[in-house]
Amino acid sequence: GLWMLQCCRRAWSRAGQTFSYAELMEAAALEPGLACLVDPDDPSFLYPNDMTVAIDEFCRKTDQPVPDTPAAYARAILDSLALKYRFVIRDLESLTGRTIENIRVIGGGSRNRLLNQCTADATGKRVIAGPSEATALGNIAIQMIATGATASLAEARSVIDRSFPTDTFNPQDPARWSRQAARFQHYCELAYA
Repeated sequence: GLWMLQCCRRAWSRAGQTFSYAELMEAAALEPGLACLVDPDDPSFLYPNDMTVAIDEFCRKTDQPVPDTPAAYARAILDSLALKYRFVIRDLESLTGRTIENIRVIGGGSRNRLLNQCTADATGKRVIAGPSEATALGNIAIQMIATGATASLAEARSVIDRSFPTDTFNPQDPARWSRQAARFQHYCELAYA
């Protein structure tokens, strides 16, 4: 999901501007949010020569303001990912007939506090973030089961849950995001028209 941001950082680096993820997230958190939205699944974002140009073109095509700072690009990407998650969760609930109450984010994305809060707000669901070293812990869980240290995958997960901290993000302003959901869906549909 953060492919777009990685590509933007490369484009800025080529232009002589280098930003750490921490710097970008801090600056993006100060942006008003939901100013411009892009469909992260649009084919134009797969392998562009310059991601910022691809975002600019999408915004122009959908009659939105173009981001004007790295922080504004970062915020547009995070807001768009969060709204995309909203639609994916909605579709999963529709397909399964079950309500999803929590979203669990593991791996490196669990450290992105702004994206996790945006996801909680956009989906109206609680986000539980962590652990960040999910791959290594998955291997440990399999080894615990194989050696008999735990009797089941559920027990291994329980040990990991008790051993590694998580952060919880509760929705703070889901109504604001709900008002923008139709706009986002419209942009996604325009992109494929």
